[in-house]
Amino acid sequence: MVEVLANGMIAWRVGADGKIVAEVEDKDGKPISKDAQGTVTWKTDSGEPASAKLAYDDGTKALVATGPAPKADITELKYEITGKSGPLTGVLQVPVGGTSALVSNAKASTDAGSDAPGPNGGIVQVVGNDRIEIVADDESDEVRVYVLDAQGKVTPAGSRKITLGVDADSPEVIVLVPSSDGQYLTGKWKAKTDPSRITVVVHQGSETRVALVGWKPGTKLVVLGGPRWKVKKHGLGWGHGGKPVELRGKDGAVITPNGVVLKVNIGDKHDDDDGDDDQGHGKRKGKGKGHGRDHK
Repeated sequence: MVEVLANGMIAWRVGADGKIVAEVEDKDGKPISKDAQGTVTWKTDSGEPASAKLAYDDGTKALVATGPAPKADITELKYEITGKSGPLTGVLQVPVGGTSALVSNAKASTDAGSDAPGPNGGIVQVVGNDRIEIVADDESDEVRVYVLDAQGKVTPAGSRKITLGVDADSPEVIVLVPSSDGQYLTGKWKAKTDPSRITVVVHQGSETRVALVGWKPGTKLVVLGGPRWKVKKHGLGWGHGGKPVELRGKDGAVITPNGVVLKVNIGDKHDDDDGDDDQGHGKRKGKGKGHGRDHK
């Protein structure tokens, strides 16, 4: 997995045994591992910080270190590397099996997802055999994952367990819990901006699948200055059962957060006796001014 940062690039390999290999290049693609050094830090099972030195190895011609074997859904490895091109800092969010698990799972998925938003306005990603939608409410900081069927409609999440690794203004790992009706999985996050990277781990039965949103083997992951995943939505107003509450637009149009018009109300049989439509009920029957406009 190759990360592109402001001062260069790093090709990472993290093994299932915890061995870390980092091949460092400058902004022009010139290898500079021999003149670089760094540190990797992580939290132990007890929550205490631990670290290891990244030092040059003649055999691999790269920086190497021994870190923790990635046994949790997502293991965070923060790194700081210094070299001729300047400092390189960031975080790796590694699933069980290491970076090779990301590669093998991505190759096993014939479809990575869709550029079109999901039914709730979020991003769509394929993880193993599942097509999921990730969306977050900007006001409540609630993040949800919906499971979608072949037609792109929400289907019950069932017994799935899902963990998200997010790199936004700061990295974090969120273990989601099922909603009371089993329609989606939900959690709270601290992200104030849309993330540049999302790692998804899905458990179902004895199978575990993992994906890095939008990433395919052989492509570089742009950490700084790259695309951000538009999952944060303002004013979602979620309803029950994983369905968005109907929001009013022009002429009484009912829309979803991704802008799809569901229906249009052009009148209401229960208007007041003044001959005018109440605010928010569509078009006015009379001719006076100042009535019949949608309030916002």
